[in-house]
Amino acid sequence: MIGFDYSIKPTIMIVGDIEFPNLIKESEILGLGYISIPDSFDDSKELAIALIFKDKIKGQKVMERFSEWIKISNNDVSAFCFDIIEKDDNSYVICFHQNEKLLIERNIPIEIIPWVNPMITKLTYFKTIDNRSELYYRFKKASSFKKCNIYGSDKTGIIFNIENRIVLDNINFYNEKEINENSHLYGYNPNNVVSINPNNVVSINKEEKVQTNDMNRIKNIKYFFPVLYNEIIKRKYGEELFEELLNDFEEDIIIQAICNLVLEYRMTQEGINIKSIQDVNILEYLVNNYETPNSKFIDFNQCTKEDILEQIARDKEYYKKNIGGE
Repeated sequence: MIGFDYSIKPTIMIVGDIEFPNLIKESEILGLGYISIPDSFDDSKELAIALIFKDKIKGQKVMERFSEWIKISNNDVSAFCFDIIEKDDNSYVICFHQNEKLLIERNIPIEIIPWVNPMITKLTYFKTIDNRSELYYRFKKASSFKKCNIYGSDKTGIIFNIENRIVLDNINFYNEKEINENSHLYGYNPNNVVSINPNNVVSINKEEKVQTNDMNRIKNIKYFFPVLYNEIIKRKYGEELFEELLNDFEEDIIIQAICNLVLEYRMTQEGINIKSIQDVNILEYLVNNYETPNSKFIDFNQCTKEDILEQIARDKEYYKKNIGGE
């Protein structure tokens, strides 16, 4: 039996690659090597740098992992993010992480992304390099007008795994003063600690949030059930029963319960296993099966007050589980 509330966006947990920081740590990345730096856009030389690893074998695995991020994102090179933070003491921090947008699109069907609240767990790896040299500044300038070829190499300078070369269109450079505590790059400084009071988070404008949810409920029901909604409003689903339910529940809660009964009926009729249904499956079904007059409908005369009350209870439980409300 399903329970679903159309007033909220269900939270979908996404876990990125949380193993790669340990892999880089074990490879003992030493820094950047500058292979080729063009001086202007017209310079025929390519911009090429190397990530230098002390452990060649594990360094190869790191480059393979970065390339894998790109491959599983339909070969979109922006799946691999390489940022640089410049510090006031003339050192800089190289940062590696996954592109959040592509991580979401890889884990959630693109058509339902607007209907969910993705919650991402991902890690960023930081490596501090002690000094910004003249070659560094030439590399930074060249990256503004040339794509950057990134190779892996051992500490002797020998390039390995050329097939895992990454060609980036863009490298982001930041001053450390630009990094605020809401940025995923904030952890570049191990002394940065964000303190969050969970009581404040929960209590922020809760009344206004509930009112917004109530408005969204009917808006979204009209979107997913345009025919059924009009039928319910027109018939008031057997006026006597509807009026009786209104003594204890708001109209939108009753309408939602009826819609969910119909939704479950349709999915069951199509052989969908309701017992193992997830939020994402419900949304996929709704988005991909737009309601028309030819859609399946239950026999309203056979749907009892007990059926609706049971559905309201399931929907309420779903709501409480997702936002902690009533």
